[in-house]
Amino acid sequence: MPHFCVALEGSGINIPSSDAASPIVGFYSVSRMSAASPAQASELAVSRCRENLSHAIERRGGDVSGLAIVVESVVRCSWLKAILWPGGRFIFFPADDA
Repeated sequence: MPHFCVALEGSGINIPSSDAASPIVGFYSVSRMSAASPAQASELAVSRCRENLSHAIERRGGDVSGLAIVVESVVRCSWLKAILWPGGRFIFFPADDA
């Protein structure tokens, strides 16, 4: 089964800042996964992102009621790249950078 690198952009979240700075309102994430097609890889990446994001937001006391996730790109990648770095982490950005 082919492996894909799926880049996601999310918005509509609200995570309060611990240092009185602007709240976090969005994120970027990259997932690598095996799927039968780019469309299936996109669906799987968005689903995994929602699940992982809810855990990350809960830990920080945030809100995801307005969550929107957009697939920025889907690129086929080698199986070695997918295994060595599966991705799935988040790069959050505050309201000042949105």
